Amino acid sequence: VKHVELHFDDDVAEKSARSMGGESVASVKDAVKTMATLKLTDKSDLRATHARVPLLYLGGMMRPSLFGNVAVQQHTSIEVAAKVYSKSFPTTMIDAFWSHSWRAPHWQKIIMLLLFYNGIPATIAGTIGAIVGLILAVLEYLPSMIESTSAVQADKDKEYGFFVWSTLFGIVVYLLTLVFWQSRRTIFLDKVCIHQTDDLLRRKGIESIGAYLKQCNSMLVLWDPTYVTRLWCVFELAAFLYAHQRDRNRTVICRPVILGPTTLTTFIIIGVEVMGILLLPADTIGFFVGGSSFVMLTLLVRLLRRYHRSLKMLRKDFRTFMVDRAGCFCCNEANHHLQGCTILCDRELVEGCIMTWFGSTEKFNQVVQQTLFNTFSTQLGKVAFPYHIMVLALVPSFWAFMDLAGSYWIAEEYDLALSQFCIGLALWIGALPTVFALTSTVAASNWVQKSRGAFLDWLIAAFCGAGCCSAVFVFSGSGLLSIEWLGPIGGTLGYIAIVVFISLGSFYLLGNASAKGSSAMDEADDVRATRLGTLAQMPGPVCTETRQLKLDMADNMDFPAVAKIRTVEVEWC
Repeated sequence: VKHVELHFDDDVAEKSARSMGGESVASVKDAVKTMATLKLTDKSDLRATHARVPLLYLGGMMRPSLFGNVAVQQHTSIEVAAKVYSKSFPTTMIDAFWSHSWRAPHWQKIIMLLLFYNGIPATIAGTIGAIVGLILAVLEYLPSMIESTSAVQADKDKEYGFFVWSTLFGIVVYLLTLVFWQSRRTIFLDKVCIHQTDDLLRRKGIESIGAYLKQCNSMLVLWDPTYVTRLWCVFELAAFLYAHQRDRNRTVICRPVILGPTTLTTFIIIGVEVMGILLLPADTIGFFVGGSSFVMLTLLVRLLRRYHRSLKMLRKDFRTFMVDRAGCFCCNEANHHLQGCTILCDRELVEGCIMTWFGSTEKFNQVVQQTLFNTFSTQLGKVAFPYHIMVLALVPSFWAFMDLAGSYWIAEEYDLALSQFCIGLALWIGALPTVFALTSTVAASNWVQKSRGAFLDWLIAAFCGAGCCSAVFVFSGSGLLSIEWLGPIGGTLGYIAIVVFISLGSFYLLGNASAKGSSAMDEADDVRATRLGTLAQMPGPVCTETRQLKLDMADNMDFPAVAKIRTVEVEWC
């Protein structure tokens, strides 16, 4: 084979965004010269919006259908575009540039953005709501839900009034805050900050994307498997890295979009489990804790298995990154005129800017493969799941222990109430993140990652969930025993010491195990890349006859939506 060329279809929104419009379109060389300077022609062209704007109505502006009715209802779409553009405003500095592929599942991006911007306020507000519920229950404005003996009290005949008001209030306030919190941080989103229907404003906006990136304090990469295949996503990475190569305070932040649904699902699973534990009689708690932990961890293994598969693709994308692999709309002559409107070649434009900034596309490839790969690995943590996101997902466990503390406070056993509060705090920030990290490491192993069919995959997940349950019993059992042997105060101090020791040791060991596993995968990728490079450098055979073939993929097969390949041209000897 002498030559293979793939021609990609682009989204309607992206076609309109890349179209320069009008008869005064500059040449590619002039456009590269303008964009590569990273300077604004007019300072008033720098626009931003607040993060709350795209996230209103559950991320309405992040959905690709916002301008999907241009051909049917053009007048309405122009009005919508003007209204959306009015949500942006002139500024001198932008907190974050949102870099993402419009082909990624929009619901995953929305959940990830809600957690990124509203997760910490939601956790704080949820904890305040839990405290309010606790106070109302202690003052007996809210009734107890079940009368039962205590699993941690020596007197097995004494009954307490247990409730889940703190947990219930916390979960409800958390979810409401997550959806409706109004973040004032400034961001750049092309649909809002670049006019989508005015040709002149659109052209100025597209030519100024590099300048926008220069004025951003950070760049938020919402990664999905299509990200590195989008040429303009590659341009955004290149522009930001070049503009801030000497400023370490301005960084690229990477968040896989699947991280959002994984975190929120974990939050819901934990919330349901702890409420079930609190509302059961003491003589059945042990059985329920074991059974519910087994089910929860089995589901978690399956969830994290998919998450780590996505991370493996992320590592491969950036470890073997090449500009040439990104697709664009204008890679053939037929697409240089769209509906009578002349457009510049995206690839020539983007690669021209990259070569101006880095000297060659190969040098930029090396920057991404080395610098960005290491940066993203550090941001995701030693166990490939950031610790602070674990804490956000596991906070219902702390609210549940606040309910327990309230029950003992009503019974005037203040030392036991304080003990349960402190144990809950230790579980939330120490013990449960350790169990989660253990489950994440197991789910990332090659043994679990390998597909064997639905039934066997679930069976292996159940086996791993049962193994991870042992960690739950170690932490819960040590808490009960320490209180029974040393009393509420001494037992609590001893339990906190146990949690700190086990958690620090476990994170250290699990982090090293994950690092070795990632290194092994990276070495395998390097070997494959070397083999491909060797094949590419081998001299081809002498051509005695050249043949050409052009396939229209729409007529030959139902190609995956991720690829969006319209035609394939092959030339061979």
